[in-house]
Amino acid sequence: MEAVFQNPSKKVSAGCNRGERPVVLERTNKQTTLKETIKILFMHGGEMLIPILVPLGFFAMIFGIVYMKTRENLAMLEKGFNPKEWANRPAPYRNLKWGLLLVGAGVGLMLAYFITQYMLHDDENPALWFAFIGIGGGLGLIGSYRIEKKELLDKPSSIN
Repeated sequence: MEAVFQNPSKKVSAGCNRGERPVVLERTNKQTTLKETIKILFMHGGEMLIPILVPLGFFAMIFGIVYMKTRENLAMLEKGFNPKEWANRPAPYRNLKWGLLLVGAGVGLMLAYFITQYMLHDDENPALWFAFIGIGGGLGLIGSYRIEKKELLDKPSSIN
């Protein structure tokens, strides 16, 4: 890049080797205040906050999870439960729930694909895709709930 600088109180010309016309900038003798200088040097936009806020958010999230887990364990101890036994109890329908959720989302994706390709002839319709994924996943969770409820009601009661 080539730059031609003349007298500071006059025009400044800068160009590059792409064959473009050089940009001519007016330079003024205006004095900037400390507030304006700080704004120019440090506040370029939101991209400057990302390296600061992402690690802080991550730390806050980890701290919050550990803090809430500790509070939950203390509350269980106060009520007379053992937190270790509570964490190791089996979740019998967890795989069914995840399986039906993913199958429902897959069916929603397939329906969205067929509708956009063969009915609407529109490849760029993300709202339809997200809607069908949500509807399919929701229907899968409703199916999981109904199966769990049916299994729990059909079991004979062991309480005499």
